[in-house]
Amino acid sequence: MTTNMKKIIFILIMTAVPLFVLSQEAMTMAGKVTYYPKVKYQNTKYKINKVVITDDETIVVIEVPINYKTKFVRFSSATVLVPQKEGMIDIDLTSPQEIEENSIIPKKTLNSPAYIGAYNARMLWIFNEKEKLKEKGFLIKSLGTNKLDTKYSTNQRKLSTWYFHLHFNRLPHGVNNVYIRELVDGGKYWEEIEIENP
Repeated sequence: MTTNMKKIIFILIMTAVPLFVLSQEAMTMAGKVTYYPKVKYQNTKYKINKVVITDDETIVVIEVPINYKTKFVRFSSATVLVPQKEGMIDIDLTSPQEIEENSIIPKKTLNSPAYIGAYNARMLWIFNEKEKLKEKGFLIKSLGTNKLDTKYSTNQRKLSTWYFHLHFNRLPHGVNNVYIRELVDGGKYWEEIEIENP
């Protein structure tokens, strides 16, 4: 074997090793992915495109269809990702104004001190639940490159689909059934989401 041949083989080996290491790191960072997980109940047309579980976080990618009915998109900082076994947060966050617009309940009932007091008590209870879930690490951390609690207009979007990345703390190993819920008026939810998380 000539000296030049040895040099070429040496260069090839030295180039291949870093590429192999980088590809291994990329696979580790990508983590476990569940594409279009099964969802038993949801109150929105937004689909869960995938759930990615890395070493240190869980990323839920939401697929938002852009059409004439979708004026804007917003995700709340009060969004939680909770293992199903923790129990559901049963909430009814319909405000008095929304009820008045969508039902036959008399206006005087909605404006009564009893109703307003009950609504305010409910909101306080939800705030406390949010704080408890935050302490457990179930509250959303970020929306990737976008901002939480921000209305994004769909008027200037040329694509038919918009993807949002919801970042949460890493779910504990073995948690394979979760729910996502926004703890706000008219909040979106997805329940009994089946994911791969060995």
